[in-house]
Amino acid sequence: MIVLLVIAVFIIYFVKRFKFSDSLLTLITGILIFYPVCFVSNPVHVILMGVTMHYTQYLYLTYKVSLKRKQESKEIQSNFLNKFIFVIIFYSIVMSILSIYGKSNVEFLSNLILIPIIGQMLHFYLDSQLWKFSEK
Repeated sequence: MIVLLVIAVFIIYFVKRFKFSDSLLTLITGILIFYPVCFVSNPVHVILMGVTMHYTQYLYLTYKVSLKRKQESKEIQSNFLNKFIFVIIFYSIVMSILSIYGKSNVEFLSNLILIPIIGQMLHFYLDSQLWKFSEK
């Protein structure tokens, strides 16, 4: 409860000092991504929650941009949406299976956890390159 109070006071101070802006939304997003550290005992779960929240934002933005491009090119939206959802579900199933094998006692299977980790690192690298050119 004290943590929530401190966060609320900090956000109110930020709004009074800098007004409501995109920076406030960035601050709130950052707070929400790392807030699970207050109620989860395993640090890995905190990282997983943060990455999941970030990845959900990324998927939403990617979907919106792709949908807009498809609308502009007048292609059928429902077919695109079905492919998009299929790719997301397939990717999550494969990465979840590989992550589960990371707990295996067999050394080869436990090393498969590297594939989702490398995928996440590649995602962050591509994000940094993509957003580098978003503002002048």
